[in-house]
Amino acid sequence: MRVFMGRGWIAAMLLGGCAVDTAAIPGDSGTGVDMVVPERDFGIDACTDPTCECAGMDTDGDGTNDCDDGCPSDGGKVEPGVCGCGVRDVDMDMDGVYVCDNDCNDGDPLVKPGVADGCNEVDDDCDGEVDEDCAPGCADETREGYVDTVAYPSIAACAGGWSVPGIFADGSPSCARRAGNDGANPEGDGCDIDDLCADGWHVCDSPEEVEALGEDCGAAVVGAAPTFFAASVSGQGSDRCSTSGSNNVFGCGNSGSVPPESTTCSPLNQLMGYPCSISGTGWTCSSGGPNTEADTVVKDGPDGGGALCCRD
Repeated sequence: MRVFMGRGWIAAMLLGGCAVDTAAIPGDSGTGVDMVVPERDFGIDACTDPTCECAGMDTDGDGTNDCDDGCPSDGGKVEPGVCGCGVRDVDMDMDGVYVCDNDCNDGDPLVKPGVADGCNEVDDDCDGEVDEDCAPGCADETREGYVDTVAYPSIAACAGGWSVPGIFADGSPSCARRAGNDGANPEGDGCDIDDLCADGWHVCDSPEEVEALGEDCGAAVVGAAPTFFAASVSGQGSDRCSTSGSNNVFGCGNSGSVPPESTTCSPLNQLMGYPCSISGTGWTCSSGGPNTEADTVVKDGPDGGGALCCRD
C-alpha cells in the first residue's frame, strides 16, 4: 500500500485506535512513504491489538486489565469457562455436570441428566418428571397388587382374563397386550397370560424370583375379595412345585389351597388344583384333566386376579 502524506502524525489513519508517526518509518522523504499496513481483524476488540495499550481499563473491577480479561464485564471470571461469562461454573457434587448444564440437584452426584430415573420419588435425570421409568409392569398400566412402585419397582400383580390356555408363557403375547382389567380387552378374548404383563416384563417364573423382587406375597393382594395371581410355576404332584411338570398352578393370593409347609414353593402362598375353581373369579382348567392344570388353565373375565409379572 502506498500512502502519500506529509511528515508528522497521520491523524487521519487509525490502526486499532493508534496514530502512526511517519517520521519514525525509515525511508520517508517527507513527500510520501512506502509502508506496509499490517493485516488485522477489525471484528476484535481494539484493546487486543498489540499496538495499543489499555492501561487503566478494568470495566468489571476484578483487577485484570480488560486487554487480558476474557470476561471484561464479569468480575467473577477472566475466562468464559464451561458456563460462559456471567454464569458461575458450579459443580459442588463433582459429578461432572454443572448447574448451568441442568444438574437439578448439585448436592447429589447420583442426580444429573442422562441417568435412569429410578422408582424413588426423585427426578433422578433432571427432566422435570418423577419416576417416569418406573413402569407399572401391567399391560393396562395399573397394578392390582404390589401397588407401591417405590417398594416394589420390579414386580406387579396384574388382573385380567385370558382365553389361550396355560401359564407357561413364552414372552409372545397373543393380543398385543390389550388384556388387563383396565385394558381394551378385559375379558381376555384371544389373549394369553403374557398379555397381562407390560412390554419389558414377563410372568414371574420361579419362587426365587418372586422372593427376590417381592419378598413374599403379603403385598400381592389388596382387599378381601377372592384373588389369585398365577406365577409360571407348577409341579409334578403332591402339592409341591418343581421346575418340571404341569400339576397345579402356584401363585400369590387369598384363595385356593395353601401349599404344605415343607413345599419348595415359598414364598408362593396359594395353589390351584383341578378344576381350578375359585368362586366368582372365572378361573378354570376343566378342559383338561387332573395333572394338567398348568397347561389348560384359563381365566374368564377381569375379576379375581390374574398374573404375577416381573421386570425382564
